[in-house]
Amino acid sequence: MAKRKNLALRKNKSEVIAMSIFEYDKEEEERKLRKAEYEAGREEGIKEGTRGIVRNMLQAGEPMEKIARYTGCTVQELERFAAELHRK
Repeated sequence: MAKRKNLALRKNKSEVIAMSIFEYDKEEEERKLRKAEYEAGREEGIKEGTRGIVRNMLQAGEPMEKIARYTGCTVQELERFAAELHRK
Protein backbone atom coordinates (compact mmCIF):
# COMPACT_ATOMS: atom_id res chain seq x y z
CA MET A 1 0.00 0.00 0.00
CA ALA A 2 2.81 2.42 0.90
CA LYS A 3 4.56 1.61 -2.38
CA ARG A 4 1.41 2.54 -4.32
CA LYS A 5 1.15 5.93 -2.60
CA ASN A 6 4.83 6.58 -3.19
CA LEU A 7 4.44 5.65 -6.86
CA ALA A 8 1.41 7.92 -7.18
CA LEU A 9 3.33 10.83 -5.66
CA ARG A 10 6.26 10.28 -8.03
CA LYS A 11 3.90 10.11 -10.99
CA ASN A 12 2.25 13.37 -10.01
CA LYS A 13 5.40 15.09 -8.74
CA SER A 14 5.28 17.92 -11.28
CA GLU A 15 1.61 18.56 -10.50
CA VAL A 16 2.34 18.60 -6.77
CA ILE A 17 5.21 21.05 -7.30
CA ALA A 18 3.10 23.25 -9.58
CA MET A 19 0.27 23.34 -7.04
CA SER A 20 2.59 24.19 -4.15
CA ILE A 21 4.10 27.03 -6.19
CA PHE A 22 0.59 28.23 -7.11
CA GLU A 23 -0.48 28.21 -3.48
CA TYR A 24 2.61 30.16 -2.46
CA ASP A 25 1.98 32.75 -5.14
CA LYS A 26 -1.63 33.06 -4.05
CA GLU A 27 -0.59 33.68 -0.46
CA GLU A 28 2.00 36.21 -1.59
CA GLU A 29 -0.52 38.04 -3.74
CA GLU A 30 -3.01 38.15 -0.86
CA ARG A 31 -0.30 39.57 1.40
CA LYS A 32 0.55 42.23 -1.19
CA LEU A 33 -3.13 43.09 -1.59
CA ARG A 34 -3.60 43.46 2.17
CA LYS A 35 -0.52 45.70 2.34
CA ALA A 36 -1.76 47.86 -0.54
CA GLU A 37 -5.21 48.18 1.07
CA TYR A 38 -3.60 49.11 4.38
CA GLU A 39 -1.45 51.77 2.73
CA ALA A 40 -4.42 53.18 0.82
CA GLY A 41 -6.45 53.37 4.02
CA ARG A 42 -3.56 54.96 5.86
CA GLU A 43 -3.09 57.57 3.13
CA GLU A 44 -6.82 58.31 3.16
CA GLY A 45 -6.69 58.71 6.94
CA ILE A 46 -3.76 61.10 6.69
CA LYS A 47 -5.59 63.12 4.02
CA GLU A 48 -8.70 63.33 6.19
CA GLY A 49 -6.59 64.38 9.18
CA THR A 50 -4.88 67.05 7.10
CA ARG A 51 -8.24 68.28 5.84
CA GLY A 52 -9.37 68.68 9.45
CA ILE A 53 -6.26 70.68 10.31
CA VAL A 54 -6.69 72.83 7.20
CA ARG A 55 -10.36 73.42 8.05
CA ASN A 56 -9.42 74.51 11.60
CA MET A 57 -6.63 76.79 10.41
CA LEU A 58 -8.88 78.40 7.77
CA GLN A 59 -11.61 78.97 10.35
CA ALA A 60 -9.00 80.53 12.66
CA GLY A 61 -8.11 82.98 9.89
CA GLU A 62 -4.58 81.73 9.25
CA PRO A 63 -3.04 82.88 5.95
CA MET A 64 -2.95 80.36 3.07
CA GLU A 65 0.84 80.53 2.84
CA LYS A 66 1.21 79.55 6.51
CA ILE A 67 -1.27 76.66 6.14
CA ALA A 68 0.59 75.47 3.04
CA ARG A 69 3.90 75.59 4.87
CA TYR A 70 2.59 73.55 7.83
CA THR A 71 0.53 71.00 5.89
CA GLY A 72 2.56 70.48 2.73
CA CYS A 73 -0.46 71.39 0.59
CA THR A 74 -0.18 73.88 -2.24
CA VAL A 75 -1.97 77.20 -2.05
CA GLN A 76 -4.08 76.11 -5.05
CA GLU A 77 -5.19 72.94 -3.18
CA LEU A 78 -6.05 75.03 -0.15
CA GLU A 79 -8.06 77.49 -2.25
CA ARG A 80 -10.07 74.60 -3.75
CA PHE A 81 -10.68 73.16 -0.29
CA ALA A 82 -11.73 76.56 1.05
CA ALA A 83 -14.18 76.92 -1.85
CA GLU A 84 -15.63 73.47 -1.01
CA LEU A 85 -16.08 74.51 2.62
CA HIS A 86 -17.92 77.68 1.61
CA ARG A 87 -20.29 75.71 -0.63
CA LYS A 88 -21.34 73.44 2.25
